[in-house]
Amino acid sequence: MSIDIANEEVIPISQAPSHFPGHPNVTSVYRWFTKGSRGAKLETIVVGAKRFTSVEAIGRFIERTTANSPGGVILKRRGGR
Repeated sequence: MSIDIANEEVIPISQAPSHFPGHPNVTSVYRWFTKGSRGAKLETIVVGAKRFTSVEAIGRFIERTTANSPGGVILKRRGGR
């Protein structure tokens, strides 16, 4: 899946930590889109010289890393997505 800039809330990478539970350090967010975690990478886009992600991409990343964790469960989204 990729970020749909017309229908998703796009945010700068620097603001991404505030949209994760626990508010991880921005260096963790950079690692998640470059190297990934538990077999998943955070989706990002580049506009000019700036990198962005979306609130929805963060949700998808959390779902994938949770599902790929030992004993992980797939989280259900609201709104039937």
